[in-house]
Amino acid sequence: LQTESGHYAEAIAAFDEIVARLGDQGDGCLEQVMLARYNRAVLLRDSGSPDAAAAYRGVADEGSTSSSDAVRRFAALATYNLGVLQLRRGDQAAALETFERMPCHFDTTSDPVVRLRLAKAMYFGAELLVGSGLQVALDAFAKVVERFEGDDDENLRRIVSGARRRLR
Repeated sequence: LQTESGHYAEAIAAFDEIVARLGDQGDGCLEQVMLARYNRAVLLRDSGSPDAAAAYRGVADEGSTSSSDAVRRFAALATYNLGVLQLRRGDQAAALETFERMPCHFDTTSDPVVRLRLAKAMYFGAELLVGSGLQVALDAFAKVVERFEGDDDENLRRIVSGARRRLR
């Protein structure tokens, strides 16, 4: 409710309080802490704060090696959102680096939400490589097709279709 009315500072402070209260509770509260940190990063982005990238990076870095699927999901969403934020801010090199990190950490996931972000990150990374040379970009588009071809998810099929069109 606070965010719907534009009260970002109060909502961010509420997430900070959750992290402060639960952060010392150990692994039993890790999912709740990561959810609060992720939501805080989203609010920072939505409010236009320059701290959004660092907040996303913190969630991505801390959660990408977790054994918890829920924590890894927050890390994947944060990594993807960081890349999109970097693109919107005009930093294509940083966005490409972020998108290229996704397969390193999340390639083996079966989580459909993470798989969709992984496919999008790989596709956007391939698009960013077009300026680096045709063969490099074509190889990247081919990896998208190879990795996600035959998937039942409609969104993944659209991404694969787009990658195939770029291969022609």
